[in-house]
Amino acid sequence: MCRPNITSIRWTSAIIRLILTLLLLFAGTLLGPVAARAESVWNQTYGFYLDIPEGWKLVDGSDPARLSFADPTGRAVLQIFRYPGNRYTAAADMARDFKSKLNADGDQAAFSYNGRDAVLCDFTFDTKSAQVRGYDVFINGRDSDYALLSYAPVDVYNSFHDWLLSAVDSFSSGEEGLLYPGPISQFYRPLRSAGDQTAGASGTGTGKSATSVPFRGGATINLPFTNDDGEANQVVIEREARILATYQLNSEPVAHWKKAWERYYRMVYRDSYHRLDSVADQVSAIFAAKKLSKPQMASELLAWLQDFNYTRTNTISDLESPVSCLLTQTGDCDALGMTYAILLHHLGIDAVLMVSVKYSHSMVGVDIPGLGARFPFDGKHYLVAELTAPVAIGMIDQQMSDPAGWIGIKLTASP
Repeated sequence: MCRPNITSIRWTSAIIRLILTLLLLFAGTLLGPVAARAESVWNQTYGFYLDIPEGWKLVDGSDPARLSFADPTGRAVLQIFRYPGNRYTAAADMARDFKSKLNADGDQAAFSYNGRDAVLCDFTFDTKSAQVRGYDVFINGRDSDYALLSYAPVDVYNSFHDWLLSAVDSFSSGEEGLLYPGPISQFYRPLRSAGDQTAGASGTGTGKSATSVPFRGGATINLPFTNDDGEANQVVIEREARILATYQLNSEPVAHWKKAWERYYRMVYRDSYHRLDSVADQVSAIFAAKKLSKPQMASELLAWLQDFNYTRTNTISDLESPVSCLLTQTGDCDALGMTYAILLHHLGIDAVLMVSVKYSHSMVGVDIPGLGARFPFDGKHYLVAELTAPVAIGMIDQQMSDPAGWIGIKLTASP
């Protein structure tokens, strides 16, 4: 996205039924409600959350322990099965049980999902309608065990590959999980533990990492990740960008496309948030030593990121991961804005991403007192923050000052 010229201005307030036979394999009991809004589903009975792709529909929610979703064509399917935590002793037992009942073929590999025993499978099996293939994740928890099945007919499997991965990756076990990478992402690159994050950049990855980067006032920030972590973050970004690219602004209803855009940024945010824990802790300690107020913290953090070199990835996403942004001290408005918002949230400061098709630009809205341009969104008026020019919070290019030209995006998913 572009760099603006800056001047100061103040804003005023202003399914088709399923083609595939659903795999209702195990008996369940109707135990409570499922709340669905657009593409987001919060299971109030069992406390798990799904941020499924825009346009996908809940086709069976009568039993909160067994939910079924499908894409608008009815060919791609996502199913969630929840069992009491004592049903299976290990994720591998669950995978073996499902593989036997489905008479499936395929490979599997163990991994850890938020500290829980999990298995990822690539299964192919037959339904009454077609042979299907997809990705299945089995999670063994304390109070709940989960089976996540995503699949499509083998003749269209490649077309739905990204969607199947994204649908499973949108799963969160519990409200706390909303800020953690999804199961697919954690399989690809395990999230570092708190101990790893404080150990510096040695890590277990093979990628080369900077040991530290300079911060404001002569301080230094130690980076606990490597290029491998940035690449894992980027894999999610590019996958979600390919999905977003299928929603055409001129051919889809604007509201439909806008929701897909919002989900894109939410998926990037949740995959990035805890990767920056150690960085945020170090920044917080620096600010605490200086006894800075929240407005002062927001300004100091903004000035630090404004000093990064402006670059673009020229990939389909054109969005550098927040991890790589910090490693290389580079980024464009999206990358810097996402990094800034994540660190602000760690500091306890509310912030939203501001994006504009009209201006081909993005900024951040910060909920702090102060003078300057404000962006009205969701009942608040956020002070605007420009990441690609060395200006104070509240300053904006006069030609980009119409609030109607901007879309506010709440990055944190909520039930």
